Amino acid sequence: MIATMQSSNLDFLRSCAVLCVCFFHLSIYVGQGDYHFLWRNLGAGGVIVFFVHTCLVLFCSLERSQQGRWIRSFYVRRLFRIYPLCWASIVFALAFKLSDLEPNVLAGFGWKGILTNILLVQNFIRRGSIIGPLWSLPWEVQMYLLLPFLFWWMKRTSNRYLAIMLWGSFTVAAVLGTMPSAPRALHGFVFAPMFLGGMVAFQKRDGARFLSANLWPAFVIGLIALRIALLRGESIETQWNAFVNASMCLVLGLAIPHFRDLRGHLITKVSQKIAQYSYGVYLLHMPLLILWFQHVRAPVQVQALGWMVTTVALSVLAYHAIEAPMIRVGKSIVARQEKALMAAVTV
Repeated sequence: MIATMQSSNLDFLRSCAVLCVCFFHLSIYVGQGDYHFLWRNLGAGGVIVFFVHTCLVLFCSLERSQQGRWIRSFYVRRLFRIYPLCWASIVFALAFKLSDLEPNVLAGFGWKGILTNILLVQNFIRRGSIIGPLWSLPWEVQMYLLLPFLFWWMKRTSNRYLAIMLWGSFTVAAVLGTMPSAPRALHGFVFAPMFLGGMVAFQKRDGARFLSANLWPAFVIGLIALRIALLRGESIETQWNAFVNASMCLVLGLAIPHFRDLRGHLITKVSQKIAQYSYGVYLLHMPLLILWFQHVRAPVQVQALGWMVTTVALSVLAYHAIEAPMIRVGKSIVARQEKALMAAVTV
């Protein structure tokens, strides 16, 4: 069952997430009209789906690699998975002046501001992100610190409702943490239930798959649309919106194990490719938007087409030149460590 969790359904989910973010940012340049808040909530919804997807996939990865120093191995693999392309994107944005920070903010950023982005701790230091989409990566990286221990706890308990109980506890913390009287530092609790939606999906992974695969695309799109309809305003850091976002992630987590896999569809092949290059798309689409819409004088249709073509091309190039090789480096380091450990145990 673990292997099937790495499914075409998850590729479609990841594809929807990155496209939601891209469409939101594109709408900034092609005109949002009176619906700017809908587009913004669409983009935030994509990030939230990313959180659920990432947590689930990493739990599956941990399940497959429970041997040796598996916690350290997990951190090494994530380090080489996340940081190299992130750093390359920061260098690209700075070198060609394609940051979406306000010029006066970027001018006073200094090496400390750049360092916070390189380390992905700008959410703690309260510095802006050189590339707008980078705002979500610190929360994801900090989730990595806890994930192996949550996995260890879950594997050693017989409580089938542990994930849901944790989701409920952190949802309460998220709602209370966004009260007007709550310290600003507590607002970070809004993100915990989002990740825990992936933990719910993993713990329920052995559930019966009784829902048709053909319903999966409609379910995902409908859930994202329902979230937008239920939200009040644009901020995710309000009591009601924190509850809506947490509930969306719970529903998604409960539903994922019960859908059969999409197979033999064009949508399957397309979403697999989008998912494969999605990290590069997520990081690079914003600098390229700035390039085309602020530095290239052309009809908006030409700008949009140029943006799409260059985003695809650069994301594919970044995957094969940076992302995939660095993933292999991380895996080889882990393999050498495991080999040395086994040799030491044998001796």
